Amino acid sequence: MSNTGHNTFHIDRLIGRDNYATWKFAVEAYFKLEELWSCIDGTNVDKRKETKAHSKLILLLDPINYVHVQSATTCKEVWECLQQAFDDSGLYRKVALLRDLITTTLENSRDVDDYVTKIMSTAHKLRNINFNIDDEWLGTLMLAGLPETYKPMIMGLESSGIKINADSIKTKLLQEVQCSESTAFFTRRPAIREKHSTAKIHTHKGPRCFNCNKHGHFAKNCRAPNKKNTVKVEENKSFVAAFSASSQTMNPDLWYVDSGASMHMTNRCDWMYDVTSPPIPTITVASKTPLPVENMGKVNLLINGNEQTKIQVREVLYIPKLAANLLSVSAIVKNGCKVNFRDKGCDIYDQNNKFLCSATLVNNLYQLNTHREIFSNLTCSNDLSDIVLWHRRMGHLNFSDVSKLPEYAEGVNPFPIGKNKSVITCTTCLEGKQSRLPFSNIGSRASLPLQLIHTDLCGPMEQVSLGGMKYFVTFIDDFTKMVHVYLLKDKLSVLEVFKDYKCKVENKVGRRIKIVRSDNGKEFCNKEFDNFLNKHGIEHQTSTPYSPQQNGLAERMNRTLVERAKCMLFDAQLPKQLWGEALAAAAYIINRSPAKSIDGKTPFEMWTGKKPDLSNIRIFGSEAMAQIPKEKRQKWDPKSKKFIFVGYCESSKGYRLLDPNTNKIIKSRDVVFLENVRKFDNNVYLPCLPQSDPEVKTTEEPCKVELDSNSEHSLSEDYQSGDNDDSSYIPEESIDLSTPARNINLRLRRAVQYAERDEHDVSYFCPIINLSDPQTLDEALSSSHADQWKKAMQEEYESLIKNKTWSLVNLPSGKRALPCKWVFKSKTNEKGDIVRFKARLVIKGCAQNKGNDYDEVYAPVVRYTSVRFLLALAAKYNMEIMQMDAIGAFLQGDIDTEIYMSQPECYEENSQVCHLHKSIYGLKQASRQWNLKLNSILIKIGLKRSRIDPCIYFSVNESKMIFIAVWVDDLLIFTNNKKTALDVKEKLKEELCMKDLGEMQQCIGINIYRNREAGVIMIDQEKEAVGCLVYLAQVTRPDIAYAVNKLSQYCNNPGIQHWLGVKRVMRYLQGTKNLKICYVKEDSRNITGYCDADWASDPHDRRSCTGYTFIFQNACISWNSCKQQTVALSTAEAEYMAMASATQEALWLQQLQAELMQGLNSASALIIYSDNQSAIRLATTDCYKPKTKHIDIRLHFVRENIVNSKVKFLFVNGCNMVADNLTKGVTFEKHLFCISKMGLRSGGSVGN
Repeated sequence: MSNTGHNTFHIDRLIGRDNYATWKFAVEAYFKLEELWSCIDGTNVDKRKETKAHSKLILLLDPINYVHVQSATTCKEVWECLQQAFDDSGLYRKVALLRDLITTTLENSRDVDDYVTKIMSTAHKLRNINFNIDDEWLGTLMLAGLPETYKPMIMGLESSGIKINADSIKTKLLQEVQCSESTAFFTRRPAIREKHSTAKIHTHKGPRCFNCNKHGHFAKNCRAPNKKNTVKVEENKSFVAAFSASSQTMNPDLWYVDSGASMHMTNRCDWMYDVTSPPIPTITVASKTPLPVENMGKVNLLINGNEQTKIQVREVLYIPKLAANLLSVSAIVKNGCKVNFRDKGCDIYDQNNKFLCSATLVNNLYQLNTHREIFSNLTCSNDLSDIVLWHRRMGHLNFSDVSKLPEYAEGVNPFPIGKNKSVITCTTCLEGKQSRLPFSNIGSRASLPLQLIHTDLCGPMEQVSLGGMKYFVTFIDDFTKMVHVYLLKDKLSVLEVFKDYKCKVENKVGRRIKIVRSDNGKEFCNKEFDNFLNKHGIEHQTSTPYSPQQNGLAERMNRTLVERAKCMLFDAQLPKQLWGEALAAAAYIINRSPAKSIDGKTPFEMWTGKKPDLSNIRIFGSEAMAQIPKEKRQKWDPKSKKFIFVGYCESSKGYRLLDPNTNKIIKSRDVVFLENVRKFDNNVYLPCLPQSDPEVKTTEEPCKVELDSNSEHSLSEDYQSGDNDDSSYIPEESIDLSTPARNINLRLRRAVQYAERDEHDVSYFCPIINLSDPQTLDEALSSSHADQWKKAMQEEYESLIKNKTWSLVNLPSGKRALPCKWVFKSKTNEKGDIVRFKARLVIKGCAQNKGNDYDEVYAPVVRYTSVRFLLALAAKYNMEIMQMDAIGAFLQGDIDTEIYMSQPECYEENSQVCHLHKSIYGLKQASRQWNLKLNSILIKIGLKRSRIDPCIYFSVNESKMIFIAVWVDDLLIFTNNKKTALDVKEKLKEELCMKDLGEMQQCIGINIYRNREAGVIMIDQEKEAVGCLVYLAQVTRPDIAYAVNKLSQYCNNPGIQHWLGVKRVMRYLQGTKNLKICYVKEDSRNITGYCDADWASDPHDRRSCTGYTFIFQNACISWNSCKQQTVALSTAEAEYMAMASATQEALWLQQLQAELMQGLNSASALIIYSDNQSAIRLATTDCYKPKTKHIDIRLHFVRENIVNSKVKFLFVNGCNMVADNLTKGVTFEKHLFCISKMGLRSGGSVGN
């Protein structure tokens, strides 16, 4: 940037944390030079200076960082915002910088200047975050990063007596580079140095250019034409390539960046698409040889083996006789891209200066770092090569080991000689696998089978497998490398499967297990597991905490199994639900694959002494035609059926096959495979829906939940021909997909059909990998959002300290400290972008003991009936309805027991522990302590607690009415004027940390609409609640109460008719989604009830159905539809039972009304209407009748309450019974009458 009063200065813009230290240093110097530093340290009073400094500081930022300072109005605030965002001095930052400093060497730097700059800048960054670096140590480290060719210089430094520090070593290195006499240390142009090392060099003239032979500059800066690369162009030829067709140094399968080629060229027609005729017939290479051009088209380059980073190269000429594939520099630049050449390669950038790819200098040729053979072309071909076919059959085993199969296994024909396996790359492998540096070997290898068993648990998985499995555990024999896999529902099953494993392998091998090696997981380190090992004399070795390398074999095997299973699922285009089957198949294949650790032999051979027979190996997910036994088919029925191959039956050489129509897995040995057929119709097998669904149309086709005893799945008994696998154990219940309890999404499988997709849209069928929030602190700090998570942790920690949640003390004798952990959660907007990072410190309440760490845990919430009653009162008296939310409610409760907690990770100060004074998330009694705290505050400000509903607080007199309903941390405030509401809010804010949400519009899942002029309040629920029919029926939709009551009786064993019933209710809700309960202001002060019963309506047990509803302010505030507990012998008895239930609810409502409306309510009996005169007579008279003597005496409390004038029953004609639709199915006209009387109103604006 320029300055009018000084020389021109250039300061790179602040990009991020990487250049923050140097940027900060430069800006500080520049602002001091401009006499503007006082604006940043806050001592400036000149507004003109402040404006000028603020503008300069903003312009020194990259636009991506404007978001950090948009709210800052002064230079000082901008500077502090940048410090907070980028001046990271945490432990993780120190470790990362120190690692960069130690691993920096001259060999991985461009030149000596770059090497010195990296060392000094990294050291400067460490010092800026208060990490002390000794100057002598830094200088020694700088020497340690030099190659062996610098050994004479280091020996000379030792004998010279020069003080070793960073500055002296830096000066010495730069002097060696500038000194052209010391060719041993001149590393910037090694090829030229070797060629001219014997020439006489004149140091006083400066370096000599080997292009023009003049002194004073290097060849790379020479302005003269490059003699070495000059090519004579013939006038009659328009296209020239720099390399000859006979070049022996180029690989015909690789790409090279060529500055002499005028167009892109390739010798591989199989890479091209959108082929057209070429613009010219021939091109001429440097040897003046004309080469014919056959076609022109496009080629996709997979950069660095990553299929997601794909570059399309257009106008590529196909020249069969070309020695290699050439990328033209002039064509790249012509399209607006840039090519930057450096000493050891070049980099290519797009029009927006975004890095695309790079090339490495190999034998003086710029070899592009890209995918060398497009494997996706091979997989789409029907004529698969043998090695690729076996690569896929063996679950994507690496090609090096695939090539050894003919030698170490039976049933595999030798592969063609001369095929270079190293240049074949599988895009599925790139998608499913990720390379990591190997761990070093820990200890020596076992000398006998079962001498050492490695084990490790993996999970929980993001997708539950077919049988509801979430975990898997592996057992690997150290000597043979034989792996056994078990699928588990939970961690508690590890001991049981280990017992099964121990019994089977010891019987198989004839030896006993000596040692078991695992990590420190609780599934292995517990009393039961240790007792079992001790009982059988097995030594248990565990890795030290945070050192998974010590259990490296099991860790790597789990990673290998998952990667192989993922590749098999991706390749077969099958959904994630089959991960268990894929994992078992992967284990089966790994046991039959050559392993370097056992001298290229297979674990199967080491385990059994025989070579494995691979003649039964097939590609996972292939289409398979299994023969139907003649006992299960008739004369003209087909003899085979189509299945999907999903695994092996090891003992019997059978196969595990998935029936895509019934979702059953069967076993069969008579199978014909169609390995080249991989496409399955998306409604044939388990659907894997994309995140963004295509056009959806709903159909009436039912989902078949239960299968008839004669249906095809019974064939599985005849298909089975052997025992379970030895190497992988899948519980048999995992293969039944028809059990509704195992698949909650079953009702949608056939009800939704998706519009057709392009047949090439492979991603539609592939499982989608969901990026989840970190599960552990290590995951958070090693993620790409580490800085945001650390900031969230700091905010949470500061909030807890400010709240005085604990004090640090020494742990008293006999007490224990409960562990705690960080829980991470990101919040996204509607586009899926992360808008907030939240970290919450949670105590592990599962470790609490009742009577020691806690006593009571119950905390009440307000009843929905109470809320509806208050809303009706608000409509009647035109009350204010406000809402407040308690911030960090569970953190505000006081602890009444002595609880100690370990210090939070990353914030440990010493060996002390936290003595809790306030409640914290995770404590079993957290909600109760908050409720007790809130109760004391509300009573303190002058409110009374209701005896009827303990979550209603009130104060009623002639001048004011206050009602507060509590739902955990949500407070619903009802007052008769605004001033009273504001007073209540202020008092609550003085006592608690509260957030004022203003007028209540939505709370506890209820939407509230109001028209104060019309005196109307309407309520309904969020559309998201539609999926929970019971919730809807209880809160705002009494019209579906009877239907939901009937359907809920078949949850354990639903049939097709029940699913049809659910769909019918859903369609009804869709058509009536605008219905709302409407409370209207009117003069009536009384609650009115209706009760009804449907006698012996259940055909199975002949029990009756009870229904009642209570109306207040022209709409229902309470209702119920339920089956009676005993069988009624007559309609009168059934109606009498319904009257008893209605009386119970009436008494509760009456007490609530009397308590909250002191002096305002009528003292008369609550009227309940019934349509059965016999039941009314039975309730109003106590004369003896033989037919009613058996009625339970508890039901006769109805008579007592009638005598005491609590309730009064009146007769109403059946056609006017409002509760009719709560007990039975009614006609359309009757249904409309009932819901109208219940106050349900449709659509429109509030008040219409």
